Amino acid sequence: MDKSSTKKLRLNQRRRTRAALVEAARKAVQQGETPTIEAAAEAAGISRATAYRYFTSQQALLLEATLDVIGTIPDPRMVDEGPVESRVDAAIQTFIRMGFDHEPVMRTFLMLSLEQWLRTHQGGGDNYPVRKGRRIPWLDRALAPLSRLSPSEKRRLRTALSMLCGVEAMIVAKDVCGCTAKQAEEASRWAAQAILRAALEETKRKT
Repeated sequence: MDKSSTKKLRLNQRRRTRAALVEAARKAVQQGETPTIEAAAEAAGISRATAYRYFTSQQALLLEATLDVIGTIPDPRMVDEGPVESRVDAAIQTFIRMGFDHEPVMRTFLMLSLEQWLRTHQGGGDNYPVRKGRRIPWLDRALAPLSRLSPSEKRRLRTALSMLCGVEAMIVAKDVCGCTAKQAEEASRWAAQAILRAALEETKRKT
């Protein structure tokens, strides 16, 4: 076997090992657990020493595992057709459902994000990176037909709508308001349409 083939085999093996660790962590997170590197290694049948060569911290492993689950969302092209009201409704509905469907994973992801912010803040830093997530591009696509809105108006509308979906909205609806998944979805979709109407009416008054 030549050097090129050997190198390719080793690279493929490393990819499989990393994927096995992430898969083991992902399954644990979906069950509401917070796996350590050691636990993921044991579940994947990989030695601890090897696992630590791929992930030096539990947070790094958990973050990749949660992103792996969160990445499995519908095609964003579903908001590319129809009136803006139905496009926005589809986006809000998708993300509020995802929050409830993947609740353990979403809560873990939020916990990791908060921990990262705390470490940055406690270390004297104030340049915490903006976590745009996937809802922002979805909402941008949904709001694309609103050409009469100025960039600042569209940004304000997108910001308001983004607060109605995702893990944060799910936690407020469930933990603070005691809503079921159906109640949370209905409230978020209703609020989204109310915000959209208010933005459009404001624009009409200015013209």
